[in-house]
Amino acid sequence: MTNRTTLLKTLRSCFTLGLSLLSATLVFLIWIHGHERLGFDRAPFMEMVNGSAPRPFVHRALIPSLVRLGAGLLSREGKGSVDTWIDRFVSARILRQEWSGGHELEHCLALALIFLSLLGFMAVLRWMAQGFYHPSPWIRELLPVAAVSILPVFFLAGTHFVYDFPALFFFTLLLALLWRQRWGWFYPLYAVALLNKETTLFLALLFALHFFSRMPRRRYFAHLLAMVGLFVLVKAGLTLAFAGNPGPLLENHLRENLFTLLTPFPLWRLLDVALVLLLLFQGFRKKPEFLRHGLFLVVPIFLLQLFFGVIGEIRVYYEVYPILFLLAVPSALAFLGMETPRLPGLSGSPEGQEAAYGPEGAEPRGR
Repeated sequence: MTNRTTLLKTLRSCFTLGLSLLSATLVFLIWIHGHERLGFDRAPFMEMVNGSAPRPFVHRALIPSLVRLGAGLLSREGKGSVDTWIDRFVSARILRQEWSGGHELEHCLALALIFLSLLGFMAVLRWMAQGFYHPSPWIRELLPVAAVSILPVFFLAGTHFVYDFPALFFFTLLLALLWRQRWGWFYPLYAVALLNKETTLFLALLFALHFFSRMPRRRYFAHLLAMVGLFVLVKAGLTLAFAGNPGPLLENHLRENLFTLLTPFPLWRLLDVALVLLLLFQGFRKKPEFLRHGLFLVVPIFLLQLFFGVIGEIRVYYEVYPILFLLAVPSALAFLGMETPRLPGLSGSPEGQEAAYGPEGAEPRGR
């Protein structure tokens, strides 16, 4: 490798790293612009942190618990000094958005964890794009920038919570580990992610669908039982820990959602949906089978939203966003005339992909 080639690679890495940090920072600032309180009236941020928020919100306990643990490492005097310093230097506009006085450190710790989750999402998505498509170096580096730049679409409606970006990061990371069958990493992180949001269980559904004919029956049912069993244990623990909190375990919004669905949708929204469907299903059978199976998760997420969520809040689809994005990548690149991802499955059979790169869940052979 010549000195010129090394210099160009270094410059490319520095440029794409800077662009990634810039895009993540801008999206983070757009997110925080309208959500400085990190909660809403029925589940205030500090009630989440101290564990007194109503159910089901208090069950999303990971980030609030880490914030409480981090703030608790300081003495009362030390924390007071940090709160005073933050109060002096933080934007006055944020303070007007009802940050609780005396809890500035907790808010900053939560924001730091949220921002790190955004960066983690970009890093894992880059890894997944490389594993599925083996794109050119420039495309590989720019795909996470494109993915994070689309996220403000999720901010257009509804309430947004401290656990949303961590859910995006954890689900993306666990998707990658599930595909690679890195069970030693998968299960501890799966348990942690369940503490953040119970929809992590959808990974068990994807496992059941994708690995049914790819794994010996004993191993298959052992893994399936382990995933469901961990969910039951974590959910039971959270239910017992917050048994005295007010509120139902689930909120029924079916009637309001049915009225919303009966209301005519704007034309621009239908056009957006049509564009997404075009990008997803163009050449669908040639796209990675793991991602095609993952698309099925849209169905249970929609049903949960219909009964227990709010129609129109597309943030509930964060868990399937990496799947949707990666499925759309080949169609988008072909439409832009940039390149066709070097994946044998796009120009031949899925068996060709396995022959060239090894079975799904294994490291690519010969690379």
